[in-house]
Amino acid sequence: MDIANDGQYSLQNPRFGSYEAVTYRGRDADALDNAVPLKRATLTHWPREALHVWNLVYALLGAMGYVNRSGNSAGHCLASGDALEEILTALEESEERAGQLAAEVAAYRDRFGALTA
Repeated sequence: MDIANDGQYSLQNPRFGSYEAVTYRGRDADALDNAVPLKRATLTHWPREALHVWNLVYALLGAMGYVNRSGNSAGHCLASGDALEEILTALEESEERAGQLAAEVAAYRDRFGALTA
């Protein structure tokens, strides 16, 4: 399995990331060396530092449709209450910052428009 942060959200807000993953066909070194893609998945707005990396792996495998031994979908990651609270706080801060940036852009547009009029 390969996992890569595509950098899409990391530049906007370092607390979140966008990840792409691919699994490959095969169970031995010879088959895996051929790197024949089997499944792909993407996760966006992932809380980069709020959860352990294994939660990311678990969520990506779930997004690919893999199922654990108990028959439950692997698409739901487990987060402690503290981690969930941190995720919600980061999301609120992101939305607040987005509003601030929109106001700054509007102010620059007003200022720029006044200079060119």
